[in-house]
Amino acid sequence: MKIALFTDTLCDANGVSRFLQDMIHESHLKNFELNIFTSTRKKHCSPSPNIFNAKPRWQIPMPFYPELELVLPDKSRLVDACEAFSPDIIHVSTPGPVGVIGRSYALKHHLPLAGTYHTDFPQYMYDNTRSKLVRSATLEIMKRFYKPFDHLLTRSTLYRDILHDRLGFNISQVTTLTAGTNTQRFHPKFAQHFSWSYFGIPQTGLKVLYVGRLSKEKRFDMLLDIWKRLKKESSEEIYLVVIGEGKLAAEATSLRQSGVFYLGHREKEELSFLYAASDLFVSPSTSETLGQTILEAMASGTPVVVSGTGGQLDFVDQECGAIVRSDQPEIWVQTIKTLLLDNTQREEASKCALQKGQSMSIGRSFEHFVEIHAPLLKH
Repeated sequence: MKIALFTDTLCDANGVSRFLQDMIHESHLKNFELNIFTSTRKKHCSPSPNIFNAKPRWQIPMPFYPELELVLPDKSRLVDACEAFSPDIIHVSTPGPVGVIGRSYALKHHLPLAGTYHTDFPQYMYDNTRSKLVRSATLEIMKRFYKPFDHLLTRSTLYRDILHDRLGFNISQVTTLTAGTNTQRFHPKFAQHFSWSYFGIPQTGLKVLYVGRLSKEKRFDMLLDIWKRLKKESSEEIYLVVIGEGKLAAEATSLRQSGVFYLGHREKEELSFLYAASDLFVSPSTSETLGQTILEAMASGTPVVVSGTGGQLDFVDQECGAIVRSDQPEIWVQTIKTLLLDNTQREEASKCALQKGQSMSIGRSFEHFVEIHAPLLKH
């Protein structure tokens, strides 16, 4: 079985990108023929013979979602490369221009067509525009795009129901992919690989980590407000370490006096250290289809404080940190303060996070990915 995976998101600085690159690595280890086809100028990925990147003809920031690029791919190069690979199944990972090419290729050549619903675009568009009309229009686009798919994968149970309710997909055609991350890269052992002073951050004090897009749909603006309130109420030496890119980067940078250290994009062993050496990880987002960064933090042995809405609820419970409603910023302040000040509770949460996170390997996820696709060849 040979699978051609088309994606518009591969070399971006996000958890989905890292997940796809880990899947390619697993395909090498298991001698499975999975090739990824993409079109991007972004550089946050390692070269691989199983990745074909057709240089975009042009690209612009995506309207209302500038952290992602909207590209015009070289369709003929992508199609020729796919034909040379001669896949048995087409898998589309994103509903963008590259995904459209993969979808068209499958329909033209009568190949089984599967996809993964990685990103809740209708909700993201609403969060950035506050327009119900924009959300409805985006949802209609999603319905039309996914209508001919034979099977869809979701990253969490919550979105399995959402695909059924919002996109009208038959529930028997939707499978929740086993969650997984690179448990070798994200592990407590990396806490010794650097020091905080390497990043210009004081060695003393407690560190709270955020990794993700610095944008409204991720509730990053709410996190900054929570942090300012927390600093006013706490006499402890605490720091918020911010990793990522986005429109709100300037706001994070402006809060250095409030103990916020914005480090921009980090990857590989630097990122592994930042996860493992932090005392707490926070994710206020309410629209995570899974929450790959949350899983990365847990695999690193770092307790997590997350929103009570989103795909992360598939694998996060109170024992591994805390689950807090997104509309209760005062509870966020108290919860973070309690976990930072109560060493015993934080250490117990760390043990829980490590045990759960390390049990969810990318190898298990890849094996399930293959199992889901196998029956499509019989259709």
